[in-house]
Parts: sequence; C-alpha cells; structure tokens
Amino acid sequence: MSRKLSFFIILILLFGCDQASDPIESEPPFPPSNLQLEQLSPTSIRLSWVDNSEDEDGFRVDRKIGTGLWSEVYALVPWNSTEWLDTLAIPEEENSYKLYAYKGTVNSTSIENSIIPIYPEIVAPNPPSDLQLEQVELTNISLTWIDNSDDEEGFRIDRRIGSAAWTEVYAIVSNDNTYWLDTAAVPEEEHNYRVYSFIDTAYSIYVENSIIPLYPNPTISLTGPEQTVSVGEVFVMSVQIQDFRTPFFAISMRFSYDSSRVSFQPAETAWIGDVWSGNAIGITEMEDGLIYSSITQIAGDDLVEDNGELLSINFVGDETGEAVFEIQSDELFFYDEDGAQIIIDDLTIHSDSISVE
Repeated sequence: MSRKLSFFIILILLFGCDQASDPIESEPPFPPSNLQLEQLSPTSIRLSWVDNSEDEDGFRVDRKIGTGLWSEVYALVPWNSTEWLDTLAIPEEENSYKLYAYKGTVNSTSIENSIIPIYPEIVAPNPPSDLQLEQVELTNISLTWIDNSDDEEGFRIDRRIGSAAWTEVYAIVSNDNTYWLDTAAVPEEEHNYRVYSFIDTAYSIYVENSIIPLYPNPTISLTGPEQTVSVGEVFVMSVQIQDFRTPFFAISMRFSYDSSRVSFQPAETAWIGDVWSGNAIGITEMEDGLIYSSITQIAGDDLVEDNGELLSINFVGDETGEAVFEIQSDELFFYDEDGAQIIIDDLTIHSDSISVE
C-alpha cells in the first residue's frame, strides 16, 4: 500500500473516532405555563400549571422567602403533574416560586409567581349583655351576664377600682359560663367591670357595670334558744354585736321582757361575753319586765369592736305562750374611754321572742 493511501485511511479513522466521542445533548422540554398560586391555609400553598411537554421527566420547583436566597430544587414533581402542594409556607412573608420542566439534566426555561399567605380574619363573637353585679359578702362580688354567642372561646373580664387604671384581663372565664365571683373586692370603693366574649385574639364589644361594696350595718342582737322552752326550764338570753367598726369602751342599755311568761334570775347568774377583757358589770331589774345593764372596760384595756358576745342573762319559763324580749333603742348608749357618748351610725337592733310550752 502506498504511503499516500495509508495516510488517508488514518485520517478517516481519526476523524471517525472524534465524531463518535462527542455527546449528543437532549433538547430541553417545552416549559410549563400559567403558574397559579392558591393559599389553602396560612402554611399551605397549592401550585398549579399547564404542562406543555410530552417528554419531560418531571418538574423542578425552586422557592425563595422574602429577600432571601433561592432554595434550588426545593421540590421535584413527577412527570405529567399539573399541581403540587407546599405545606411549609411562611405566613405574612412573600413566598416566590420558580417552576421548570426537566429531562435528564436539562431544564426548560422557568416560569415564576409569588404570594403572601396571610392569617384569615377572625370574626369576633356576639357580645354578652345584661351584666349584673351583686355583693354577696364583704369582699365578694358576683358577676352574671347573658351569653349571646354560640362560638366564643370564653369571656374576658377587666376591672377598675375607683379612679385607678383598668386592670385588663383581670379574669378569663371559659365558654358557655355566665357567672364569675370576684373574691378580692375592696369595700367602700367603686368597682367597674367590663365583660367581653372572644375568639382567639378577636374580642366583642363589652358590657359594663359598676358597684360599691359596702360594709354591713353594725348589729346588736338580743337572742335566745332556737327551740321552745318548758315551764320551769332555765334558758339564756344573749346580747351580741356584729360588724362593729366603731370601737367603744362602755355600753349601757335597757331591755324589756314579758314578765307574765318568764322571770329574770338573780344577777349572779349573768356573765360577761367574750368581747371584753377586764370589765365591770352592773345589772339591775328596774321593775317587773324591765332590766338595766351597764358594762365598761377597765382602764388600759382595748376597746371593743368587731363581733362577739357582750352579755348573757338567765331567765326561767313561767307560763305557756310567746314571750317577747326587746332592746329599747332610746336607752342604748355607747361611750369612749373618756366617757363621751359615741354615735354608732346605721346601727341595726334585733330583738327576739321565746315560746314557752
């Protein structure tokens, strides 16, 4: 073989090897189109698109939050798909998406869209109505209202005492309840209350009312046994005070009783109650059916106030019937340690009757 022919064959072989070693790249698939984004919840976004290719291997999704970097290949979606759900969306931030069709390692051009998922607006429930306030004890105020909503999560209570600032969210009451008891009221101060119904952070308009809890009126009572007494039976009549806020050092009083039904026992059967420390007592039967008594502390002792028993006196049943005992208000006097008379405002006097059988 001639040298010229051999060289020609070598060139053909070299050229043929070169052509065979060049890779043949795939054509990119047709890109998808019309990328739509729909919020299904604050953290769920559905992506939908039109598939324009017949030979893609699938679809690639990139995502970006706000001004952050793109998360490339955030998701791969199977071929012929036309939607995908992102369940990790970030509420109140711009969520941007790029969508490609791909075949092998070749991507189509991308289409892009963005959305800002938001929390749904919460509609406040219907407000309560007819707020009623009642002082049930010295420092206890009950609140009642009408529940006009079927879907509230509960009720919020604000409170203000006097001219002070409101204490917001003073109490939370569970749904469907229409009663709450404030056990920390302050006597002699105006208490204002506001009650709202709520769902999550959405509050209704409020219903409002106010009350001034008062100290109960001071009371002095002459009381006997609850059950009936028999003829010839000795029983005790007791003089007691309750809710006294004005302290006193001495007391004088006169009370009457039905001497046709009962009789007064000798003075030595009377005794001093538990409110006194050191004391001096005087009891005199002024006439039939009328007794005068005076009690005083000894100098240096504490004044008398609050609740307790002042005096107990023995009587005996004589005749059957109803015997009335009565403290005479015009002969009831209180004194301070200097002997000056004290006025007990709003004093209530309770008397009693005993049935003799």
